[in-house]
Amino acid sequence: MKKQVVIADIVLRTDVNVSIDSLCKQYDIPEQWLYELMEYGFFHESLGKQSTLDLDMVARIQTARRLQLDLEINTAGIVVVMELLEELEHMRHAMRLLERLRS
Repeated sequence: MKKQVVIADIVLRTDVNVSIDSLCKQYDIPEQWLYELMEYGFFHESLGKQSTLDLDMVARIQTARRLQLDLEINTAGIVVVMELLEELEHMRHAMRLLERLRS
């Protein structure tokens, strides 16, 4: 079954995958940089030449790239920042759930 998200009557497909090659070309990302991210644990699995990435991972990579280019954060720092951002999001989600339970 295809996973979909509906926002304001617009259906967003979330089952789309993008190849590493397409991602690198479209966003002007050096392929070697993705492998550096992999070495620091950015991805939950190893990447290969034929790997594909879902749209959530593409968004994470875009955020990581902005951290590198805009803030000049090195690869290890990017991984730490991304982990902290994800933890913050999980904590916010948990707080929203707790607030709903209280009311």
